[in-house]
Amino acid sequence: MSQEKVQPVLVLTVISLAAFLAIVDGTVVALTLPAIGRDLGADIVGLAWVPNAYVVTYTALLATAGSLGDRFGRRLIFLVGIALFAAGSVACATAESLSWLILGRVVQGAGGSAMLTLALAHISVAFPERREWAMGIYVMFGSLGGVLGPLVGGAVTQFGNWRLMFWILAAIALLPLRLAWSTVTDSRGNHRRLDMVGLLLLGATVLSVNLVLLNGAGWGWLSAPTLATAGIGLGAAGVLFRWEARNSAPILDLRQFAQRDFLANTLASAAAWFAIFAVDVYTSMYLQRVLGFGAVTVGLALAAAGLTGALAGFTVGRASASIGRDRLLAASMITMSLLLIPWIVVSAWWPLWSMVLLLGALGPPLTYILALSAAGAMGGLPAEQAGAGAATFNTVRQFGSSIGVALPAVVLASAAGAATIEVSFSALQGAFAAAFLVRAGAFALASAVVTLMLLWPRSAAAAARIPLVAGSIPRHMNEEDVP
Repeated sequence: MSQEKVQPVLVLTVISLAAFLAIVDGTVVALTLPAIGRDLGADIVGLAWVPNAYVVTYTALLATAGSLGDRFGRRLIFLVGIALFAAGSVACATAESLSWLILGRVVQGAGGSAMLTLALAHISVAFPERREWAMGIYVMFGSLGGVLGPLVGGAVTQFGNWRLMFWILAAIALLPLRLAWSTVTDSRGNHRRLDMVGLLLLGATVLSVNLVLLNGAGWGWLSAPTLATAGIGLGAAGVLFRWEARNSAPILDLRQFAQRDFLANTLASAAAWFAIFAVDVYTSMYLQRVLGFGAVTVGLALAAAGLTGALAGFTVGRASASIGRDRLLAASMITMSLLLIPWIVVSAWWPLWSMVLLLGALGPPLTYILALSAAGAMGGLPAEQAGAGAATFNTVRQFGSSIGVALPAVVLASAAGAATIEVSFSALQGAFAAAFLVRAGAFALASAVVTLMLLWPRSAAAAARIPLVAGSIPRHMNEEDVP
């Protein structure tokens, strides 16, 4: 094979390994939380910050990573991202306290944002004429991580130590780091001014929301710290919206939300990622801490969703063409809502195989929602808005992930009547039932809104469309430019 043909394949291998690392990391952390809690003496809220520290950092830096790649070179930022992910993994593996572990997760999140944000740009450059094929390989590696992650993570957690998994992630990261150094060619996009004000405001908003949700019960919902943090979050969000509406290079392009399709599909994606994190984290904890299953068994159960989801990925295109994208997306969200309901009444009397079937059934609708919402959100955008639209879509999607960790955690901690997870069986069973109720209810509400937006007749939607608030039209736009 000629060098011209080998080089793009190596680039695709590097990018796919980065996606594999990120997916494996998320599934492994969900499985290791009970072991981390025992080893470091962490309470429920502290454990919730282990996955959420990654997600919050990733969310805040997601759009910025693309701007940095355009300015300093995508190859350099991609390499920095892999290096940060490896360094964060080492910090997690050597953590002797929960605070140090959370710091390591923050570093991992910063690296993950740089790795995955620039992955699609590298694929586009390396495969200008075979982009669809390359994207298929990229998605396949991500799905493989969703299947192997729970299996490997479960085995390492049960027969080894949770720290070993982070050492493995750091070691695997060295391979794409070495390959990327010699194979990935540099590329740059249009030079965009880095929106540092928007970045700080977005970070303050996301962090404040999660602090209130996760720490509000411990602080007291009407205590000074809770009210002050909520005030900071609301103030930051308000200033963020006004700043971005008038910014010529916004980190969040608010114009996109005036388009019903973009808004509906972005909400659908955020709801799906809410469900992914809520299912992985809290189902894993429930099966291990309440029902007493080993990490390997739980890993096998969670892998069922990854396997069926990966297989369903081959049918998305044909099903969408037959049924229609909007109808299929709405049906998938309704199906997902129904599949989350049985977990509200799950108990120790249920056989494991029934829970595996439920988890396996979640895979196809999740895959459909993720694929269809991304296609629907980006499909209606003009080419000149695609980059900003993708950044906005991905940022909101990741915000859904953070809420998927935070919201059930606060319900779980409050319902258990204790800060730690070491409480009576009946109290813990009831606490998880409450957490699963909130999980199902939040997703069902999002499903109802998305379904109404997608299937409501266009003429009625246009007549009832909520106008942009006064003063929210960016100064660099004319009113006729608003979609």
